[in-house]
Amino acid sequence: MLLFLRGSGLVPRLTHFCDDQPFLITQWIPQTLDEMCLDLWGCDGLGYRLGDWCARYDEAAPSRPERGTRLDYAMAMTPTLPIEKVEGAAAGLASIPLCGSSLAHNDAALENNLYDAKLGILRCDFARSAFRPRGWDYIFTRHAVTERFPAHRKDILDAMSEGFEAAHRGSLRVDELDHLSDIFVALFAVMGDGHGN
Repeated sequence: MLLFLRGSGLVPRLTHFCDDQPFLITQWIPQTLDEMCLDLWGCDGLGYRLGDWCARYDEAAPSRPERGTRLDYAMAMTPTLPIEKVEGAAAGLASIPLCGSSLAHNDAALENNLYDAKLGILRCDFARSAFRPRGWDYIFTRHAVTERFPAHRKDILDAMSEGFEAAHRGSLRVDELDHLSDIFVALFAVMGDGHGN
């Protein structure tokens, strides 16, 4: 993925790699994403940059057609998902179609984000990449923000929506993705599972 995304401004520059050893070396980015970003960019700036990254990545990642609804996909992936325990979850998921799938980063832990005052947000660690419904990284990055920054959740997520909508070119609707994210946060709370991937 680092080779595929070279020059995209989405990942650190890959400088060396070896398949036999294996190892890779990337451009050095000194900081991981943490509370210091709130000092650097504020809630609005951090959220906007997260949304922007997710939108640009969705456009750049390899994709393929996929049919059905978000409910079909969720139940196929996790048949034990307690849909009936969250009011409106089944209807909400069933009302939103899949708009294809793409090779998602698939690891929303905010520690996988690197920040740079000039470059903005870059992501590393694509070890868990897998084809998932488009918008997957956006949905679960919102979940990670909810867990990591509960006191600033609303401001960051509102700005995230704005950043995604401003940068996204395609058929995904940010209001639907936000709704999906809220449903999954509720479902994982019911399951007692803090991780969406």
